[in-house]
Order: sequence, then C-alpha cells, then structure tokens
Amino acid sequence: MKNYFIIIITLTSIGFTQKINLNDDDLNKMNTLSLSIEQLNAIIEYRQRVGNIYDIYELLTIPNISIEDIHLIRSSVTIEVDQKSTFEKDMQKASYKLGRWISNEGNSEGLSETWLDRFYEPKNINDMTYDDLMLLPNLSPIDVTAVLKQKKRGYIKGNFELKNSPGISYWGYKNLIDFVRFENINNQKKMHFRFNSLIRSIPITSNPDDEGTISAFEKTSDPEQFHKLSITYGNDLKSGLSYNKHMGQSDSIYTLKKFLQIDNINLFNKFVINRVIIGNYTTSFGQGVIFESNDNFSPRRTGYGFSKRAEGIHGDLTRTSQYVLHGIATQASYENFRATLFISSH
Repeated sequence: MKNYFIIIITLTSIGFTQKINLNDDDLNKMNTLSLSIEQLNAIIEYRQRVGNIYDIYELLTIPNISIEDIHLIRSSVTIEVDQKSTFEKDMQKASYKLGRWISNEGNSEGLSETWLDRFYEPKNINDMTYDDLMLLPNLSPIDVTAVLKQKKRGYIKGNFELKNSPGISYWGYKNLIDFVRFENINNQKKMHFRFNSLIRSIPITSNPDDEGTISAFEKTSDPEQFHKLSITYGNDLKSGLSYNKHMGQSDSIYTLKKFLQIDNINLFNKFVINRVIIGNYTTSFGQGVIFESNDNFSPRRTGYGFSKRAEGIHGDLTRTSQYVLHGIATQASYENFRATLFISSH
C-alpha cells in the first residue's frame, strides 16, 4: 500500500512540474499560464509568423505582453526547439557565416565555395589531410599542425579531444567544429543543390570622371548578372555551372564556366588521386606571387594573418574573366609528396 502512495505522489509531482513549451504546445495546454486568451493567441500567431522562439524575451516584441508578464510565466515555460538533425543545428548556429560566404566577392570568392561545400558535406576529421584543414577559414598552420598531432595520439572521438589538440587556438577550434564530424556518417550518399543569383544595376566603382559621370556604366538597362549552380554528391563528386555578364555589356558578351570534379580516388597503398577536374578550374601555388589564376589576386605578405587561398586545383565558379583556365587538371599525393598537372586551352 505504501508503494502505491509513492507512485501516486511521484506521478502527481511530475504532472505539476511539467513545463509548457512555447514552441509546440497548443492553446489548451498554454491555458494554464497566467496570461489572458488574447495574449496566448498573440504568442501562437507570433510563432506561426516568425517561426521558433529562441529567447523568452522575444515575447516583448508582441504589443500586449510586458516584462511583468514574462516574469510571471518564466518558471512555468520552456522554449525547446525540435531539431531533427545535426545539420539543422549547424544551419542555425552558422547562418550568419553562410550569408557572408554566399555573397563573397574578390579573391575570397572561390575559397568561399569550398567552405560551403565543407559545411554542407562535413568530413570526418580523422580522414582529413593538411591540405583539407588548411582550406578552412581562420585556421592557421599552427592550428592545423595541432590537429595532426592529436590524430597521431589516437582517434579523435569528439569535441573534448579536438579542443585538447596540443597548440590549437581557441578561435581555431571554434571555427573548425562547424566543418567536421568525428565519424563516417555519410554511409548513404546525399545530393545537394545550391543556386545563387545576383542582378545588380548600381555601379561598383566610386571614381567618376571630371564631369562627375561614370561613362563606363551609362547603360544601366543592362545590369550585371551572375548566376551560379553547384551540385554535390557526398564528399567526392561535384559539378558546377556559372554565368557572368558585366554591367553595360550586351547579351553576347559573357563568361560561362562549367566543370566536373571527382575527389579522393584511392589506387593502392598510400597513393591517392586527390582531385580530377574537367572543365574550368583555378590554381594557386606558393605563399607569394608564384602562381594564381584570379582577377582579384591579393598576395600574402610577411606572417600569416587570415589571408587565405585555395591551394592546389579547384573547380572554378568565380567571376574571374581574364585569368581563366579551361581543360583538365589532376592532383595526386603519396605520403608527404604531392604532384599537380594541369593543361588549359586558354
């Protein structure tokens, strides 16, 4: 009999301590809160219009809810968000970065494309090489070397081992976790499509002539156009197509790029064909002016800083129109040696 009383008391206490989820619960459940029907309907209407509530103080944007109302209900509610996958959590966490990468121009434009690829198809960090890690944003050679040292210690199982890589910086670790996984979760290959489109009728120059007019861009009825389609399948297959026409140019003058790229072909032992590209590609070698195919080249000076380039060969969907390579390129490695061969018709 005593056990029955314990069970009843326990179930009753659970019922009383269960909190209302402002993101999921309906009006019937929310009716227990110390708010009026009008206020509850306003909350439901707000989340239908805006989406999930991530902070209880967002309710202050609703006209008839005050800070006193929030203090009344804060101990009785929760704002849990039903995240269906790790990918959705990453999207929420790094949305501001994605917006910046998608809109990048200049010498970081091609590099941003590789960052987007790695964000949507993260690799197992235990399989990543020095080149793979150096491509990622805000990672210095010291951070990359720290990760490689940790890999020699043993398999990196999670954030704890990664954070304790010998010599890794705080910001190196914080930027790295957006792009990596600690296990092979890509057993079932997934396909991703990414399409960006830009139409701009405002001149990008700020240097008018003596009369105060920008003669090169008088014909604003022909705006600048840039459209880019990227298709990836898993971590090892990618294709892309881009179209670019500068402002004031006729429809017959444009730059069209396309490519097919295959990565990580293991032949035998430790000999790996890292990348094969057919079509348009970019190349970059060395830390100074060694070789670069880019209209917006910005050479690295002394020290490292945060100036990055996509070393080696990569598929080209940039707005580069002068230094364009089109043909076939391949990169292979054996232990600490790497060889690159590329042939271009341009």
